[in-house]
Amino acid sequence: MNGKELIDSLLEEEEIGTLFRLRDYKFSIHSPEGSIPHIHFTKGISEKPELSGCLAILYKGYANHGKYKDELPKKIFEYFCSWMSNDDNFKLACEEWNTNNSITKIEYSKIKNPFKTT
Repeated sequence: MNGKELIDSLLEEEEIGTLFRLRDYKFSIHSPEGSIPHIHFTKGISEKPELSGCLAILYKGYANHGKYKDELPKKIFEYFCSWMSNDDNFKLACEEWNTNNSITKIEYSKIKNPFKTT
């Protein structure tokens, strides 16, 4: 594998299911994930992250999901909510969920963005 192929493979792997990064935090959709639409977050890039939890897509809060029970620092949670309040970002999260999970589909065009404050 030459240098370009290596970079392309790393970029492709990195982007699958990753919505965005903020400092040491990664926000992503996993597959398959059951019936409660949610976004995983991790802090750190090792196999054993410092923090690992889930944020609900359909309401502003945390989703109970097995061993993923950590909560974000308040400022990072506020940034996540601000990011999700943008309709394009909310739609992206819903589309990623729908692409990667078949049990529960989100009809985002029929619901109000729960992260919008106005």
